[in-house]
Amino acid sequence: MAGALLLIAAPAATATSSRWRGYIDKSQDRGVEFTVVVRHHHPVKVSHFAWFNVLLPNDSNQCPSVTNSDDLGRTVMRVGDAGRFHGRNHIPVDASAIVKGRFRHHGTRVLGTLELKGPQIFGCVPGSDADTGPLPFVAHRVT
Repeated sequence: MAGALLLIAAPAATATSSRWRGYIDKSQDRGVEFTVVVRHHHPVKVSHFAWFNVLLPNDSNQCPSVTNSDDLGRTVMRVGDAGRFHGRNHIPVDASAIVKGRFRHHGTRVLGTLELKGPQIFGCVPGSDADTGPLPFVAHRVT
């Protein structure tokens, strides 16, 4: 057959994303949410990290009791070969959110910590300094 053109469809390298949710304290509905981008069945980045209902140290009533974050979509954390990721996002007024995590059990679970610290963090009285310390969480895929 002259002039016949044979097209071979090569699979494209596709990336999919899924939403994950984990709890610092499930009984009090305190935890984290984030998006994981997966390529070739391996996580490659973590983004859109957010937390909800996280307790702040409240010595002498200088800080609100709980805090929620906006979507930290600008912070993209690459996942290394060992399944680990970490990142620091500077929140306005010299505060920071520090996230560390590791994919476990064949990528079905994330064990990690969230730490919020800095002066005048999240509505604290000027001159006060809040630090939650590392708050451990366990997250699972929800979508």
